[in-house]
Amino acid sequence: MNTKLVFGIALSIVLITPTGVWSRGMRVNDYLEKRSASGKAIAISFDDGPAGDTEKLLAILEENGVHATFFLIGNNIRQFRDKAQLIVSKGHEIGNHSDGYDSLGNQPQSVIRASLEPVSVLIQEITGSPAKYFRAPNLDYGANLSAVLQSLGMPLIGTNVIGMDWNPLTPEEIVNNVVSAAHDGGIILLHENPYEPAKYEATRQAIPEIIRQLKAQGYDIMSVGELAQRKAVTFQPGYRYDNILPGAGIAPSVPSPENPPAGKPVSLAINFEQDLEGFAGRAGTETLTRVRIPVATG
Repeated sequence: MNTKLVFGIALSIVLITPTGVWSRGMRVNDYLEKRSASGKAIAISFDDGPAGDTEKLLAILEENGVHATFFLIGNNIRQFRDKAQLIVSKGHEIGNHSDGYDSLGNQPQSVIRASLEPVSVLIQEITGSPAKYFRAPNLDYGANLSAVLQSLGMPLIGTNVIGMDWNPLTPEEIVNNVVSAAHDGGIILLHENPYEPAKYEATRQAIPEIIRQLKAQGYDIMSVGELAQRKAVTFQPGYRYDNILPGAGIAPSVPSPENPPAGKPVSLAINFEQDLEGFAGRAGTETLTRVRIPVATG
């Protein structure tokens, strides 16, 4: 038999996959590394836990071979500390979601700091490392929040792949919301809640199908940290990341001073957008909609 012919046939055997070509002569590890560098990837995250039934969610993720990032509420960690520890023991990440459910975007920095710092302490006690990430309650962003995060060394992890599962949706609707918005470098947002466990049963039912459909489209599904490593993204403190791709960070804006220096003029904006009875008649044909009044402080 012609050995050259056999060798030529062997070299021609290839496997076409959703993320590239694997040849018979290629080591499996080389193929996996190539696939990781070029394939689509998306992060999955869960807000508002831990909950009394978090282990149900963890079992689903384990069955499907997926790691996630859990953004935890401080009060819930205190109530279900063992569940937070279980999340970490299963190879998932935990991030800071504040000490409660209140929007923080442009609250005074002292209020924001008081809500974030105790949770970071709890996370460090559980993981042995400082909290790496923060997600804003109600996705409420603001310059004051970014300033506090800069000082605490945490990026703001946002989202643009939202399950909308806080609404009374069917599992099929949640699946459609996620899969239709999915894109390379995206961050999926879903929920759990210790106070309304039945409310998020539809979420748990949706997760296997979300994973199945995304994998069928060639996605690897992973935690925020794993996706950042895959995409070679270094998070900057105070920056917001609605997706995890190079250059995707949104720089923080400069917050207004909470206490303006004495004697410095400030500008007060007064809106007159409502109909002021009789004003238009006295002012002729002009309508006043906004006036700025300089006020000297101090």
